[in-house]
Amino acid sequence: MVKVSGTVKFRDGTALPVPERARGGSATIRFEPADMEAEPVDPNRPRKPASGAIKPDGSYELTTVKGDGVIPGRYKVAVAVLGKYADPSSSLIPQRYGDPETSGFGVIEIDKSRSDLEFLLDKQ
Repeated sequence: MVKVSGTVKFRDGTALPVPERARGGSATIRFEPADMEAEPVDPNRPRKPASGAIKPDGSYELTTVKGDGVIPGRYKVAVAVLGKYADPSSSLIPQRYGDPETSGFGVIEIDKSRSDLEFLLDKQ
C-alpha cells in the first residue's frame, strides 16, 4: 500500500465550495481502477477503489480500507461535491467531474507514495 495525497481546487486557484458534513453535504475524490480486467500486479491484492474526503482547504488523503493508502496500479479519477449526500443533482461543481469516464483527468499511475497530486477543475 502507498500513501497518496494532494489538493483539489478550481483552475483559478480558488477553493471548492466544500459543504459541511453536518448539513448533509459531501466532498470526495475517488480513484477507480482503470483496468479491472487485467491481472493484478500482486494476486494477493485485488484491485479496489480508493477515496478520500476533500477538506475546505482542498487537501485530501486517499484510503482503500481503514486509512491504509492505495494499492499500486492505474486509476481513473472522479471528484464529487454534493450539497445533499449521494444526490448527484445537488452537485456544487460541474457534474462531469463526478464520473471517472468524463472527468477529463485521464489515467493516473500509482506506484509509489505521493503527496503532490493536484487536480484543477473548471467552474463551468
